[in-house]
Amino acid sequence: MTADEFVHTDEGGTHIYRWNTPTGPVEIQFDALVKRRDSWVAEVAAYTVRPQGRGILHRSDLWLGNPSGRRAWASEVSVRKRKIRWKDFLEVAIYDVLEIMKEGLPPKPLLEFDTTRPRYFLRPYVDYSGPTILFGPGGSQKSYLALGMAVTACTGTSIVGVAEAEPCNVLLCDWEFDGSAHARRLKAILAGHDVALGHHTVIYRRMTASLVELEQRVRRWISQHNIGFVICDSLGMARGGEPNEAGTAIACMQSLGRLGVPTLAIDHVSKSAMTQGRETSNHVSPIGSIFTENYARNTWSVTRDSDEQSSLVGVGLVHEKTNAGRREGRHGILVKFSGDEYGYADGVRFTQTDLTAIPGMEGKATLVDLIVYDLEKYAPTSLNDICERLDKPRSTVSATLTRLKTSNKAVHLDDNRWGLPA
Repeated sequence: MTADEFVHTDEGGTHIYRWNTPTGPVEIQFDALVKRRDSWVAEVAAYTVRPQGRGILHRSDLWLGNPSGRRAWASEVSVRKRKIRWKDFLEVAIYDVLEIMKEGLPPKPLLEFDTTRPRYFLRPYVDYSGPTILFGPGGSQKSYLALGMAVTACTGTSIVGVAEAEPCNVLLCDWEFDGSAHARRLKAILAGHDVALGHHTVIYRRMTASLVELEQRVRRWISQHNIGFVICDSLGMARGGEPNEAGTAIACMQSLGRLGVPTLAIDHVSKSAMTQGRETSNHVSPIGSIFTENYARNTWSVTRDSDEQSSLVGVGLVHEKTNAGRREGRHGILVKFSGDEYGYADGVRFTQTDLTAIPGMEGKATLVDLIVYDLEKYAPTSLNDICERLDKPRSTVSATLTRLKTSNKAVHLDDNRWGLPA
């Protein structure tokens, strides 16, 4: 047989080359392919193939463009399995896999692409195609919101966003925390909404290198676990380099786009940048290179209220950028926490609202929004306290409360305080 007589398969981004030799089938596999500087690097493994399964001969990282490295790899395998033309097989396989990486997807007539699919995977946040970025300062509940979206995707129940696809498994790629921290948060969200994951679940992977380096493995995990939605927490470490570097940002966003399923990436921005962006251009971008925003399909900024002690957190979301249609309206989400004896949240509930009384959006808030938000946080409370917190005239607040009472949106209690209907 010749080295060109091989069978190639692609199993979730792992390229497998098989030859039938006189001593039985052998394989060379390329995994975790990544472009570094001017050469491709991969984890390359050699196997024997038997009826009971594969037998590993050798595995190591290999710079595919390095002739001495290729010779050393083939020599190492030859020690373990003789009378096989490992060097020839490797050279042919490297040539083929590099052609595949250069070629990309084959050309296709534009009108043959599916245009019947709805715009959103999770309305109004995550598109079907192209990465979505959810960004804001530390402590703005980004990770909780992302897990709420994961539950929506798994169950079809509207926890954060509305699912416009069938329920699916979700892959959480985590660079920042650990599995137990996310599991605790997920359990609290499920308890707060009294739902269960059912037939679909959240698959957790702790990430130890940049997304560019791990892209092929992530694609393999997507295939292995039938993943329909990927969350990356967060881009800061997924980039693997300085966020202001254009090349770093472009490579990371391209990797996100190649995963083949809807993606949500959490990113950061400083509080001062949020404030300055609102004041100068009424627009805020994720931290670092402009290419992070340019390559995203959607970006959403997140702010929270300033009350650090309350168990009810007001979160404001602004659709900063979209490549498809109009931007969605600004809106708020109330995040209600209940805690256990150790201070951990054992219940988290999200309530979407038209509320715009969130820092950075005060100018958009109506007095009704402001009063309802105040009652959500502080009821039962007195008229004087409401006026003091909102810095509004007593007569104006009193008249608005009366209208809210008439429309059954507020109640006047027997002790002359105000609250919300049960």
